[in-house]
Amino acid sequence: MRNGRGLILVVVLAATVLAKPVRNPAGFKFEIPENWTVENGNGASVLLPPKVKVDPMREDNPEVYTVYGHVEGEDIADMTRQSLKANGITAEGVTEPYRPLPNRTGTAYLLDFKHPDRPGEVRLRIWTLFIGGKRLTLVAIGQKEKVIAREWQLRTVAKSMDFVPVAK
Repeated sequence: MRNGRGLILVVVLAATVLAKPVRNPAGFKFEIPENWTVENGNGASVLLPPKVKVDPMREDNPEVYTVYGHVEGEDIADMTRQSLKANGITAEGVTEPYRPLPNRTGTAYLLDFKHPDRPGEVRLRIWTLFIGGKRLTLVAIGQKEKVIAREWQLRTVAKSMDFVPVAK
């Protein structure tokens, strides 16, 4: 559009619609985009975007997104980094404070690396929220371009994580 002074650019951002609340039997919840599905396990939930399949027997899935609810003292982010080091990945990532809501604190971790047995770069993204002495963690790992393409959706999932009473 043009006004009397010059050109005005109009930018429209497509917002991710979070329409599906998910509750894991271990006592945590989060929201996912409407067209995603979830496979709940004991203390973890695997998030599946459309047309994504995760084969637990493969170490080279193109993209894997998992929410972990865990007990005090257990640090999924640190365990993931230690696992990478044990497999010869020595690159260091960047950890930053993460505050998605005024009453929530946590960390966000980012590491891009080249896996010796896979083509292309791999991206590891970890969001951890500290809530009432416990941690909720979203781990995203996969082909760098795939994880980058879902960044906004993943940030929105991370922001929605919370603990709930365990169903009896």
